[in-house]
Amino acid sequence: MAFYDEWKKEPLNKLYLSSFLKQEEESVLPLLTGTPEEIREIIILLLSIPVENYIDSIEDINYEIESHMIPQFSNFEHAISTVALAVESHDEDLGFMELGGIIMGSKMAGAREKYGENQAKIAKECSYVYFEMKNRKNIVKLTSLGKVSTCLELNMNLELCKRLLLRNELVRKLLFEAKKGKIEYNKIASCLKPSTLERRRSNVKYIVLEILKNSKYENLNNNIEAVYIYNSFCC
Repeated sequence: MAFYDEWKKEPLNKLYLSSFLKQEEESVLPLLTGTPEEIREIIILLLSIPVENYIDSIEDINYEIESHMIPQFSNFEHAISTVALAVESHDEDLGFMELGGIIMGSKMAGAREKYGENQAKIAKECSYVYFEMKNRKNIVKLTSLGKVSTCLELNMNLELCKRLLLRNELVRKLLFEAKKGKIEYNKIASCLKPSTLERRRSNVKYIVLEILKNSKYENLNNNIEAVYIYNSFCC
């Protein structure tokens, strides 16, 4: 918690913002293990800082984007809200299949597992859950932040997740490059096959648009949108 105690003294200090965005251990651990009161103080701090300040603190990523860094989900609200609520409301261990069954209710085991996995991975990106291996199966567990998130109203939860998802490597890379001009997403995410790039296109676009919405950087989307349309900006 020392990291956030110091950050509160200088909320716009780019050193703290950068450490948060890069998910340095001192910034992540309190989100996973903090007390409810500590978590509430962290949420207040994160929400008090405009999205623009986070974007201004993004540094270039000097390594290649890998497939696990590229978001994939089916329903964003399920990912940032329903996953944590489902885990909280069930005493039994929930794997991806059980979680998917609770959220989507499909009779197809494969569909339930994939749905549960994709939504849980976004919740993990937000530090709401972590995965614990048990009997060769990933069990979805709530973090301290995830537990408190279940008490947040949807709009506050969305604003919080926008800041948490700015820690994603691909999102940071896109926004860093978009501030310089037009970008070619297919080169940034060249680790993926074209078919996978296409499947994830709308997910990445959705997250970027949500983050930029109502900020002074909303027009950054023009540098990305042109690639969506004309240069196969896919995800």
